[in-house]
Amino acid sequence: MNILGIDPGRQKTGLAIVDESGAIVWRAIVPSAELGAVVEELLGKWPLARVALGGSTGSSLAACIIETLLETTRASAKLEIVNERDSTQEARPLYFEAHPPRGWKRFVPLGLQCPPEPIDDFAAVVVARRALGKGEG
Repeated sequence: MNILGIDPGRQKTGLAIVDESGAIVWRAIVPSAELGAVVEELLGKWPLARVALGGSTGSSLAACIIETLLETTRASAKLEIVNERDSTQEARPLYFEAHPPRGWKRFVPLGLQCPPEPIDDFAAVVVARRALGKGEG
C-alpha cells in the first residue's frame, strides 16, 4: 500500500510516494501547472491506495484536478485532505537526513542551517506520513 503525498503551492508542488511503513519510495518537485500530468503518470506506474493532499495553499484547485483524474482513470486510490501545518519545518530534518552537511557545515547545528534548495518534496513526505498516522499534526 503506497500513499502519494502532495504539498501544493502556487508555483511548485512537492510530490512523494511512501510505503505503509512511511519509507520514502519516490519524491519530486514539479511546476504546479504540471500536477495533473504527473499525477496521471504516477497513477499508471504505482499501486496507490491513497492520495494525501496538504490542505493549504493551492489545495482546492489541486483537489479538483486529482478528483477528476481519479474518476477518469478509474484508479482505486482515495483522496484525503491532510493538515499540512508546519510541514515545511518538519521537512527540514528529512532533507538533512538525506543530504548531510559536508565540510565545515557539518559542525553548524542543523537548526541554524537552511536547505540550499526547495524542500517541497520532503514536505510531501510529511503530508503522506501524516495520512499514515506516522507524523505530527
